[in-house]
Amino acid sequence: MPYRSLDSSNPFIGKKILVLSGGEDTLVPWSMSHAFVEGLEVGEMGVKKVVIQENTGHECTNEMVEEMAVFIRAEVLARKYKGHSQ
Repeated sequence: MPYRSLDSSNPFIGKKILVLSGGEDTLVPWSMSHAFVEGLEVGEMGVKKVVIQENTGHECTNEMVEEMAVFIRAEVLARKYKGHSQ
């Protein structure tokens, strides 16, 4: 299972991963993804953030959109422009 490896065989090493899931999702239950996500290695330079929104089904909520915006701002934009004056 290369996604658990810390070497170049793992395509997720160094990547920024955000997982958003509804705690009450019956179409794609968190229990079906949990083992994969927990075992997913991104390495020292990667980021993995998991947000399970309770009382939420298979949907994208306003709270999830806000989590995504914060993640993109912090992990992509801030790092990309670090050191540049704004």
